[in-house]
Parts: sequence; C-alpha cells; structure tokens
Amino acid sequence: MKRIQLSSLILVCLWISACGKQVVEFPLSGAEADVTDGDLAVGDSADASDTAADTADADVGEDALDAADIAPDSADVADANDIAPDAADVADTNDIAPDAADVADANDIAPDAVDVADTNDIAPDAVDVADTNDIAPDAADVPDVAPDVQPDIADTADVQPDAAQAPTVTLTNPADLATDVTLGVQLTAKFSESMTQSSVTELTFTLMQDATPVTGVVTYDDLTHIATFVPVEPLLLDLPYQATITTGVKSALGVAMLANFEWSFKTGDATLLKVTATNPVDLAKDVTLAVQLTATFNKAMQPGSINDLTFTLMQDATPVTGLVTYDDLTHTARFLPLQPLSLDLAYQATITTGATDSGGKHLLANYGWTFKTGDATPAMVLSTTPTDTALNVPITTHLTALFNKAMDGTTINDQTFIVMQGATQIFGQISYNQLTKTATFVPNNPLALDLSYQATITTGALDSGGKPLSAGYGWTFQTSACGQDIVALSSAGNFAVLAGSTVTNTGPTSVTGDLGVFAGTAVTGFPPGGVIGAIHAGDTTAQLAMANLTVAYNDAAGRTLCAVTVNGNLGGQTLPPGLYKSTSSLEISSGDLTLDAQGDSAAVFIFQMASTLTTTDGRQVFLTGGAKATNVFWQVGSSATIGTTSAFFGTIMADQSITMKTGATLTGRLLARIGAVTLDSNTIVLPPL
Repeated sequence: MKRIQLSSLILVCLWISACGKQVVEFPLSGAEADVTDGDLAVGDSADASDTAADTADADVGEDALDAADIAPDSADVADANDIAPDAADVADTNDIAPDAADVADANDIAPDAVDVADTNDIAPDAVDVADTNDIAPDAADVPDVAPDVQPDIADTADVQPDAAQAPTVTLTNPADLATDVTLGVQLTAKFSESMTQSSVTELTFTLMQDATPVTGVVTYDDLTHIATFVPVEPLLLDLPYQATITTGVKSALGVAMLANFEWSFKTGDATLLKVTATNPVDLAKDVTLAVQLTATFNKAMQPGSINDLTFTLMQDATPVTGLVTYDDLTHTARFLPLQPLSLDLAYQATITTGATDSGGKHLLANYGWTFKTGDATPAMVLSTTPTDTALNVPITTHLTALFNKAMDGTTINDQTFIVMQGATQIFGQISYNQLTKTATFVPNNPLALDLSYQATITTGALDSGGKPLSAGYGWTFQTSACGQDIVALSSAGNFAVLAGSTVTNTGPTSVTGDLGVFAGTAVTGFPPGGVIGAIHAGDTTAQLAMANLTVAYNDAAGRTLCAVTVNGNLGGQTLPPGLYKSTSSLEISSGDLTLDAQGDSAAVFIFQMASTLTTTDGRQVFLTGGAKATNVFWQVGSSATIGTTSAFFGTIMADQSITMKTGATLTGRLLARIGAVTLDSNTIVLPPL
C-alpha cells in the first residue's frame, strides 16, 4: 500500500474546509485509503462506476480504463476522457482550462473548494455570492430573495433590486411632448422607489420656459413616490416648457439617479371652441326688423377672424349685407344689418369654421341658426274717445279707438268694435284709418240722453301681421244734454292762419300749417316769416276755407245747450268742459286760465263773446285732464288780441281781426272772417288731433 503524497493531502484539506461536504480521516502512517476519484465508497470490492471491478482500488498500478473517473489517476495510462494519455494529467476535455490541479469544472458533481469560473456565473469573483443560475449553491452562497449582504452585480433573477440599484423616473404629468397643457398645471414625477425627501427640492425639480426659470413649490409624497411642482403663477399660453429632475435626487438608501431626467410640453387650450348663445335664438319667431344678431363664444377669439366672411346672414339664397364686430370682453360677435330686415321672412345665420380662438383653433363645424321676422309687439288700444268713465258726452259723439300699431282694417267691424247700451247693441258705421291707426264708430242715430254706454274692441281685431289684441279692451261713458259736440271746421281746419283782408308779419314768425287770405290777396312779411305749409293768397282753396269758416263761426255762435254765463276776466279760474257765454267781452288778465277735461280727451270747450277777447302780457292758458287744443273754440264777436309773450290754446274765430303781439305763441288757429291777421315774431302751430 502506498503512502499519500503531501500535496494530495493539502488538496483534500482545502476541499473539506471550503465545501463542508464530509470529513475523511487519513492516517499519516501508511494506512490504506481510497482517494475520491468517483467511487461510491472507499475501498469497496465492486464500485459501480469502475470500468472493471477491483477489490481495492488503491491507485497502485494502472487502472484499466476507468471510463467514469472524474479525473485520471496519478499513473493513469489511458482514461477515456484524456486528450492523450500521459503521466500527469494536463488537459481533460471538460476542464475550462488545463491546469496541474483540477479546479471547479462546470460539470463537476459538486463545486470545488475554490470556485474560480463557473460557466453559469454572471461574472467570476473570488467569493461566489448567490448566483441564481449556479448548478448548486456554494458554501458561502446566500439566496437572492432579498438584497445580499454583500451587493452582487445586477442579478437578472433577483426578486427586487439590490441596495446599490439607482432610482429612476417612471411617470410624469404632463407626459413628454404633451400639447394643449392647461395653464394651471401641477407637474408631477413618479419615482421607481422611495426617495430621500430632503433631496427633492426646487433645486432638483426645475421648470424652464426656454431660458427663463419658472418659480414653483416642490413637495414629495413618500407613500406614492411622487414629487409635485406647483408653479407660483399660471403658465403662459402657447409656449414650450422643459422640466428636469436632476441627479441631485437620491433614493432612501442614498443612491442618486444615474442621469438627469428631462421632459418637455407645450401649453394651450384644449377646450373645444363652440358657440354658446345666439340672438335671436334658433327657430325664433316675430323677430324685430331692426334686430342686431349676436353670437357668443365659450372662449376668447382672434378678432380678425370674426368678419363678414365668417359671420353671415342669408334670406333664402340672398346674402344680407351687414357690419360685423367683435367684443373681446364678452366674447361676442355682432352682425348689424345695413338695412332693416323684411317682414315675415325666414333668415339663416352662420358662424363658419373660419372663426378661430385666440390659440388659433377653429370651430369643428359651421354653426347655424334660423329665425323668422315679425312684429312681436302685441296689438293694444292706446286711447279712446270718449275716455273711460267720461261724463256729459254729447249724444252726437263719434267713438274712436287708437291702436299702437297698424291693424288689419278688415277685422275692424261690428263683430270686433261693439257699442252697447245695457243689453242693446248700438249699430253704426265703422271705419279704420291706416295712417292714424284709428278705428271710428259713427252711430246710425244719436245716442240717448243721460244713459251709460259700453264700448269694446275684441280680440277678433288683428294687427297687420295677423296677431290679435293681447286682450279685449273696453270703456264706458255717460251721455248728457250738456255735452258739446266738436265744431266742424272742414277745410278751414287746414289753416293755421286765415284772414279776410290781409296777413301781415314783422320779425321771424313761424307758422306750421297753411296760411291764406280771401277775399283779400295781400300777404306780407314772409320772409322774414316762415310757413311750413302752403300760402293761399286769394285762390279758390282760400275761398272754400273762408266759406267753411263762416259755417263753423255761425255754429259756435249759435250753440245754446247748457250755456254757462261768464263775464269779464277768466284769469285764475279752472273750468270744466262746456259752453261758456258772454254778452260782452272776455279777458285773461289777473291770472292764468286752466281748462280741465276731467279725463275725457274728447271733451269740448266753447267760449262765446259778443265783443272782444284780450289777454294781457305773459298770460297763459293751461290744458289739463286730457284736454286738447283741437277741442277748444273761441267765437269772438269783434276782434281778438293776444298779449306779448302770452301762450294761448284753441281755435280763435273772430268776426273782424286778430292781433298777436310780440313773442306770443299759439297752439291752434287764427281765423279772421273779415279783417286782418297781424303777426310779430310769433309761433303758431296747428293743434294735433
């Protein structure tokens, strides 16, 4: 039996200490021992791995081709795995590299005491540390379920990163290259792991607009691993921005990012442009002809994009010309037609996709709406004669109703203009004047004395657009024997000034109405006086008017019903409607005269005097209670004189002459049958009906 060589003994000891596999005692004195060359047990008679069985394989002589020996014996002649038989094993085919002492080949059943380079190691190292791909863990190998005590190098199969792995940014808001980012955005960056909070600051999380830093407040939420940058001021519209997380940020284990993380975005308005309101609204009816169209947007617009090409109006196929403007404060476009629209027609308005917001974004589609013109104002009665609850109405009165708008005359008839005395309908002749918008009812017979009457305009009366009164309109009145009828002037009523002999003027007198003379022909002082009307000097028009004046004068002078006797000065009095008779002269001197119609706009005032009518300087006549100058008549037996700067109302019918002193004014008529009318810087205006 051979003794074990010292070198072999050292190798075995290294294997025992490194691998901890088993302990084999070797006698230092020449005892027999089988070295681990692949046999299952030491010194057995028939090792299964031997090519041929032997009683005690002691490596004394040449082993006859043990095919399964892991390594050739010291004096092996021809092992099957040898490249070539030699006394000292130099290069087994499975060795990583040939060497005198066999070192941890990858195909060894168990790793050697000193692992140098296993083929499955990620990288070779002096001390093997838990490589997940090792065939079997080495004695000092620690499983990589958790980070190793000693960091290894990026094992791909680690369940979680080792302590030395650098943090990264995994998600940002806004995303990189985002557009239309809101101006109030709060930037966020999510990290791959918990970070050191003190490292996430305004120095390591920055925002730039080109070369200009944006001031903001930076916070970090360790629960979500999210850093937030809140700009102190809203960002600017339609500009690019660059955000950066620098390598100054560190993980909770103190590891910095490997490189700066950057991303960029551009601000904008992502809200879709749209029209939020129009005037008129879509499908509107009875739109006024003078309408100004408007369209209100949900955001600021480019004013230059709002024009007559992008805001249009059509009547069927005919374009409507208009002026287009834009108010940036209210985001409202306006279309003002240059001409009023036509009545009862359909129109189509359009805002085209050429309209753009302040960021240059267009409407997604044309916006259109339609409407129809008409008169939305309901028809109504503005006034009547007699007025409601009027008393002392003449039995010969003509009833009238004034409307606020043009009516359909065919609908003003005995079915819609009804006069009743109790339960009895009063019939008459009904007409409608389109020019004055007035309906008139003339009873077929005089009304009865001292009775109450009810007049009604029903909703059957339609305006010119076919729309009825908003509600029926009714009024009542009481007849009386004392009620006076109006004095009919006929064609003489067209004259503001009419004289029998001459009309003379001094100064800048103004006459509104016709001026005439007959049988005389002389009209002087025009100019400097002016006439808004016609001058009839001795012609047939003046002749007919003079004849009608004579009839009217005699009618007024002949009234006797319920006459009230008056004498002298009327100044300082207030008189109701009626007939006032003086057997001499009348004057307005120590005070002004007030005529009160007591709410009856049809009330008539007639003053009869056998001689003169005079007002002192500065005196006035006041009309109250609905009294009208056209219903006031002064029948003067001789001549009338209106004092300097006096203000007078009514029709003066003088048998002889009429004189207006300097600066006196008249709303009424100056009608002198025989003599002259003399003017001096006066204003004379025909009374309204």
